Amino acid sequence: MEKQLLDATRPETVKAQIKNAAIGNLRTCVTLLVVLHHSLLAYVHYAHFDRHHYLSSSAPIVDGARWLGFDLLVDFNDIYFMSLMFFISGLFVIQSLRRRGPWNYLSSRIVRLGIPFMIAVTLLMPVAYYPSYLQTGADLSFLHYWAGYFSSYGWPAGPAWFIWVLLFFDSAVVLTALLAPDIIRKSAVMPNWLVARPFTALALFMAIALCAYVPALHAYGPAHWISWGPFAAQASRLFLYMAFFIAGAVTGSEGARHELLGKTGPFARWWIVSAIVGCAAFGGIVFIQIETLRQSVAFSGPVSPVLFALLFVVACSAISIAMIGGFIRHADRSSRWADFLSSCAFGIYLVHYSVMTWVQAALIHIDEAAAMKAGVAFVVTLLASVAITACLRKQPVFRLIF
Repeated sequence: MEKQLLDATRPETVKAQIKNAAIGNLRTCVTLLVVLHHSLLAYVHYAHFDRHHYLSSSAPIVDGARWLGFDLLVDFNDIYFMSLMFFISGLFVIQSLRRRGPWNYLSSRIVRLGIPFMIAVTLLMPVAYYPSYLQTGADLSFLHYWAGYFSSYGWPAGPAWFIWVLLFFDSAVVLTALLAPDIIRKSAVMPNWLVARPFTALALFMAIALCAYVPALHAYGPAHWISWGPFAAQASRLFLYMAFFIAGAVTGSEGARHELLGKTGPFARWWIVSAIVGCAAFGGIVFIQIETLRQSVAFSGPVSPVLFALLFVVACSAISIAMIGGFIRHADRSSRWADFLSSCAFGIYLVHYSVMTWVQAALIHIDEAAAMKAGVAFVVTLLASVAITACLRKQPVFRLIF
């Protein structure tokens, strides 16, 4: 069993499963965007640190250096990049499920996701949040902080929330395969249907995404997180993420080499149009936010939240399609460095937060511009995360995890 799981995580095996260099490069790019996003959060204008409840802060580390341009970049990324990550993760589910069978597939995902999640929330995240706790003015050793991390200090999961949610979605697919196997079998016809009727499929997905997002947004608001111990998720987007994951599973049900994900498919043909639509929708969101801050009468009624939700779903979907299509069109070649980063992508996601907060904390008292600090934080965090992951992956037991 261990040999099967180890073989499944080797770089050459992952490459063989993807069989589409563009998708592999896109996955790496989104991982790097996550690192960049977290590197910028310390330097946005709306950043705030709560010394009484440090987990209520906008980010673990908040610096006095700010730049408004980072606000726009962070808001832009926040609209689409996690939804896109769930979509990419879903691409390989059904093919892997057919190849392995439900129970073998589930056991492999528990090893690949469940064990890293437990390592993250018990070891890596305490390291990541310790400098944040020190910013409150507390004088406490790391061992004492770690001992109280799971009770007194909130047990935050940080970016590891994505891992348990992905495992939950994978488990739901396995349950579907066991209880309703016809659904999995019939999914094979969907890629051809999507190629033949891309606009009908897009309209259907948009309707589903709106139904998944709007009720949760109305119930919880855009920023509320629900949590039980380390199991946390952004309440308003959980069902939206599920919609993207299922869409990815349907899209990849016939493999990443299908015409749907090729240069003649709808993603590649319409990526520029999608990029324009996505940017226009993002512009509309920024306009609504500005007018709301100005307490404009035109945006004080019930129409504003509905319009915001519609623009959010349009922007999220269009930018994701543009990213997928753009990479299929222009970044469909593999290279030694691209393959290396692809093999390290999950490990980079797992460890980067524990490096980044310490780098940001070290930069707080340095009198430099926000752009300089953010650049240093991103580069140092990325290089250190790559080095740590590459070293860990040299050991067979860690290749099961990283």
